[in-house]
Amino acid sequence: MNWKILTTTKTDKKGDCVMTMFWSIENFMAFSDVQKIPIKPCARIVIREDGNMDINDYLEKLHEGVEVWNEWRRNNPGIYPNLIGANLIGADLRGANLIGANLIGANLMGANLMGANLIGADLRGANLRGADLEGADLDMSCLPLWCGSFGMKVDDRLVYQLVCHLHRFDRDNLSEEAKEILSATEKWRNRFCGYRNDVKKID
Repeated sequence: MNWKILTTTKTDKKGDCVMTMFWSIENFMAFSDVQKIPIKPCARIVIREDGNMDINDYLEKLHEGVEVWNEWRRNNPGIYPNLIGANLIGADLRGANLIGANLIGANLMGANLMGANLIGADLRGANLRGADLEGADLDMSCLPLWCGSFGMKVDDRLVYQLVCHLHRFDRDNLSEEAKEILSATEKWRNRFCGYRNDVKKID
């Protein structure tokens, strides 16, 4: 099965569009309509093939175990798995290479994602209740800010990363109460810089 269309989800360091992939125009339009996801313009549209794999092929590969999955990812660096809506409840995905994976609407409730590499993964609408993301790398990912992420287990790195972002927002239009909340975490505003040297400290 060939990829037919891709839709913008974020931009990379060069400002180029990074895409979330859908396997047909019909699938994208149906999902976009149901999830109320706007179609965003992009300067570059990329059409590619993924070796005729569909979601069931990816799930079968995952079921072979993380070691097999990671080896397959190393051998196929240009393929970004389509796991839209996948049922991964309680899955053992410790250390899994999920770079760039499309996990929109996936059910990861109670999944073990400790140490997983989720760089650039799209987790919009994913159910992460009770999922363990301690040690997981979520850099450049789309992490859902909805009730489906309540109760997920995190580590210090993610907390410092979120605090880092909070303190780099423009505060001009914030209420005094919101500014007070930020002030309470002021001393940790640069702690995440210790994890990534490309994140510059602020005064």
